[in-house]
Order: sequence, then C-alpha cells, then structure tokens
Amino acid sequence: FNLRDHVNDDFLLLESDLLYEKRAIEFVLQSLRKNLVLASGWTHSNDEVYIETNRHGILVNMSKNKDHLSNRFGELVGITRLSLDTYHGICQHYRNDEALARQIDYETALCTISSQHPIFVEKIDDLIWTEIDMASHLERARKVIYPAILAKEV
Repeated sequence: FNLRDHVNDDFLLLESDLLYEKRAIEFVLQSLRKNLVLASGWTHSNDEVYIETNRHGILVNMSKNKDHLSNRFGELVGITRLSLDTYHGICQHYRNDEALARQIDYETALCTISSQHPIFVEKIDDLIWTEIDMASHLERARKVIYPAILAKEV
C-alpha cells in the first residue's frame, strides 16, 4: 500500500524468506495468468499456509488452519504475480482505511480482492521449497531442502 504511487507495472511479489527451485519463478513468469498465486503440494513443514480455491481455480481464502477451508488446493509458496490493475484494485479497496491497509497481511488483501479481480492459483505438486522463519527452519533448509534442490538441478 505504501508503494501505491511508485508501482507502475505488473510485478512479482516475493516473500523474502524463501528458498526454492528456480523453476518456481520460471513457472510463474511463463503462465498466461496476469494474477497468479503459486501453490505447492503438501510439504509437512509444520508452518503451512493452506489455500482454498473455487471450482475455477480462483483464490477464495488462505489459512494456517486447514479446518477453516472447505477446499484445500495446496500450500502457499509465497510467490505471487499481480497485474497493475489488480494492485490498484487492492489499494482502492483499502484507500478509505489506510490504517487497516498498513496492518493487514498481503494474503488477506489478495483474498479480499480476488472476487473482483480474479487471482488464479496454480500448483507445482513436487516443488522443493521452504520458508525460513526461525532457527529450526534454517536447519531444515540447510540439511534437507538445499541439498534436494542441488540434486534436482544437477
């Protein structure tokens, strides 16, 4: 929201604490969808954000509690492609409450706007990736995820 006067083109929104195969970015960039959230299969990382879609593959909701969702399509990877139009739609939606706009997470904003600006969810079932939020995640990234990525890309 704070960048609304500076963003002038479609863009990728990337969480900064991720380790993933390069094909994740390639997949998103090659998609014909202008608005896309990348999902993966089940990672069992104990820090999952589950994604719910409708029958057309459009984002409906996200939650860390899988029981809050009626149709769990996959896990949020943290790589999103947004059109400038959709980004402006998000900013416009929250313009009347800038305090709220500065507090909510991007996942909530995407779920909120997806009914007006459809955001599709596409999945790479076997994507190797992880989020690194704490020391145990870093240890898993070093010992399991990074070696798996290297082995796959060789």
